[in-house]
Amino acid sequence: MRNIGVSNFDVPQLEEIANLPESADAPIASNQFMLSPFSPPFAFETAAWCLEHGVAVVAHSPLAGIQHAKALAHETIAGVAAKHASLHSPTQVMLRWAIQKGFCVIPGTGNPAHMISNLEVYGAELSADDMAQLDGLKDHKSFFYMDMREAKGKGAAQPKEEP
Repeated sequence: MRNIGVSNFDVPQLEEIANLPESADAPIASNQFMLSPFSPPFAFETAAWCLEHGVAVVAHSPLAGIQHAKALAHETIAGVAAKHASLHSPTQVMLRWAIQKGFCVIPGTGNPAHMISNLEVYGAELSADDMAQLDGLKDHKSFFYMDMREAKGKGAAQPKEEP
């Protein structure tokens, strides 16, 4: 059996592919898209659909992408890190949040110390209260989100018909 992976697909696109007859022989195995506590609601709807249908959610930019410094300094993220016994940094808090949500994370680093720190999140757990605080950051308007829906045809200008 073959599997396919997609990137930046939203629920309508995933459903369209899943409903193709060929999907029985090559189901969607993973969907990689930008996902952090600051992502907009449609990203979490996509993640929920994926998890419900057995599609791995691969969260690229789990530290809020180009605005990672701003995300790591955010009072909620920093506050959870400051009070946590096992997760010593905001980076660890954000990675652990994603893992507890059931997402795969792909933080990029070439720094061995950061690699070790990233792996330490598997030995810790965020409380339900911590998770609720982080979930409350959803759709934080001051953060950039790479929304690919328009580029894939939703809201994009349609070709004009020739007379």
